[in-house]
Amino acid sequence: MFVLSIVCLGCGQAGLTPTSTGKHQTDSIIAKVYKVDDGWGYDICKNEKVLVHQPFIPVIEGYKPFTDSTLALSTAKLVIEKIRKNIIPPAVSRSELDSLGVIHGESALTNKP
Repeated sequence: MFVLSIVCLGCGQAGLTPTSTGKHQTDSIIAKVYKVDDGWGYDICKNEKVLVHQPFIPVIEGYKPFTDSTLALSTAKLVIEKIRKNIIPPAVSRSELDSLGVIHGESALTNKP
């Protein structure tokens, strides 16, 4: 059976920040991408505490999960970037999701086929 949760998919970069010496240091904010019934979601964790639990695509109407783990991870990385810049709440916009390839035009914003 496929593991229900993919923990830290891509966290190698999502949880690291460059230091002045050019080496990377863990800053303890990581993305955890996981499988849900019809797609993918993500959690943003800091020091093992869940800051953001996102089992569906934010902003759009309804509860539609991400279609693949890569799109969930891309969105999670954007949220982590906002948290690091102290943008609170670290909300994402429709245009940001569109630029990441998560949604495409208005048809993706309604739950119509």
